[in-house]
Formats: sequence, C-alpha cells, structure tokens
Amino acid sequence: MAGRWHASPPRDAQTGTDGVVPACHRAPLPDDFWDLSAEQALGRACVACGRALGAGAVYRGPVLGRDGAMLLDADVYACPPPADGP
Repeated sequence: MAGRWHASPPRDAQTGTDGVVPACHRAPLPDDFWDLSAEQALGRACVACGRALGAGAVYRGPVLGRDGAMLLDADVYACPPPADGP
C-alpha cells in the first residue's frame, strides 16, 4: 500500500510504566485515506500509534480519500486518554 503513515506516536509530559503516556486521542489525523493501514481504516487499530483498540476507544472523525471518481472515507479511532486526565 503506497503512502502508509509512519508518524511516531505523540507523547505527553506525564510518565507511565514505560516512562511516557501516549496522547493518541490528540494526535493529528492523516491527510489521506491511503495513509491508513487496513486495520486503522476498519477502526480496529489506533489511527496514531497503530495498536489494537479495545474498550474506551475515542472516535476521531473521518479520513477522506479518492480512487478516481469514487469517494473513500474511513471513521478512525484512537487510544483512550490517560485515566488521570486529557
């Protein structure tokens, strides 16, 4: 798949078990549908870090794209915010 998104996951200044807490719920969305992996496009993986999603996933909105005249879009989700705040 061409143009796959390889951005690093965003990090907060707060520490977690590995020293940092991901802030996937605030990361910018990819510009194009083709920048998503299949799992991200299906809503099964975080749009920011690519980890598998479970309960508490945060809806981030649609990511749009085109394939010729066909409009492509995917509703994407992200990891939930840390329990101690956004």
